[in-house]
This record gives sequence, structure tokens and C-alpha cells, in this order.
Amino acid sequence: MAEFAGNTRGAQQGATSANQIAVSADIDWQELAGPTGFSTHVIFVNRSGANDSHLFGDNVSPVQEIYGAGEMILEVNYNIHVYCGLDFGPEFQYVFRPNAQGNIHNAAVFGFKASGEF
Repeated sequence: MAEFAGNTRGAQQGATSANQIAVSADIDWQELAGPTGFSTHVIFVNRSGANDSHLFGDNVSPVQEIYGAGEMILEVNYNIHVYCGLDFGPEFQYVFRPNAQGNIHNAAVFGFKASGEF
């Protein structure tokens, strides 16, 4: 995905571009190696460029959706089939550069999820 924005009139003129590349993979380890319900989800996002709004003093309402360096997330989850359409599982996420901010430490997030089908 790429975006280009600019201002060709007025006292402050300029233009910038921003782009984003994402690669993700879902791995079903149960199919590959046998551990029941074990799967991983990995996504890497690379963002580059600059937002046009900062050229004109507007850092509150950016005109471009993507800009700057992005965060990366590694997600690992385990699905346990409990009973007739009811599943439960622990989940782990490791976030590199949370919110694409270099001054925020990487974060490890643990949680649980439950799902049901009727």
C-alpha cells in the first residue's frame, strides 16, 4: 500500500509519500507435527515515509493513514476443544516497537480466549 499527499497552493507547499508492506503467516502445527490445537500467527509490518500533515503544522489529524516505522507482532496461540463447539485457549503476543514508538519498550502480552459455535 502506498499513499502520496501534497499541498500545491498557499504559503506552505510540499509533498510526501508513505508506504506499508506486510507479510503474515498462519501455521497449523497440529497438521505439521501433531500437537493438538497448536497454531501460530506471525505478522511483520514495515512502514516508511512521512505524513504530509507535519509539513503544515497539523499533527492532530493526519491526512495519510500510514507513515513512519511500524510495529511488529508475533502471536502464538493454543486451542483446546472443551465441549461441543466450545473452545478455550491461552494466547501470547510479543509486540516489537509498540505503537511504532521507539521510546516504548517491547511488550509481552498474555491472555486467554474463548469461542463457541451454535
